[in-house]
Amino acid sequence: GDAGGYRCEVSSKDKFDSCSFDLTVEVPQEEKSANILEAFKRSGDAGEDAGDLDFSALLKKREVKKQEEPVEETDVWEILKNAKPSEFEKIAFQYGITDLRGMLKRLKKMKKVEPKK
Repeated sequence: GDAGGYRCEVSSKDKFDSCSFDLTVEVPQEEKSANILEAFKRSGDAGEDAGDLDFSALLKKREVKKQEEPVEETDVWEILKNAKPSEFEKIAFQYGITDLRGMLKRLKKMKKVEPKK
């Protein structure tokens, strides 16, 4: 079937590389695959779900994060207007702004509006 020699080639504008490898395919033993499925079947006390596959034991336990109390609302744009351009990126990510280009456009518009007042 799929077993045999293979070659992987990768190329870009000015570079090329390749690698050859052999692939061996083995047929799984039938009795093992049946036992694996049996290990995940729900027990008889699961009601109407009895006999269904249950993979919940494989799920990782995670800590429930407590909701942080909302910090007083700060105007990120006021902070950015008064900040040095070298600090823009740090402040943006601190307040969850990921569109840096859009942020810079908005700041530029805000600075244009102020002198007219």
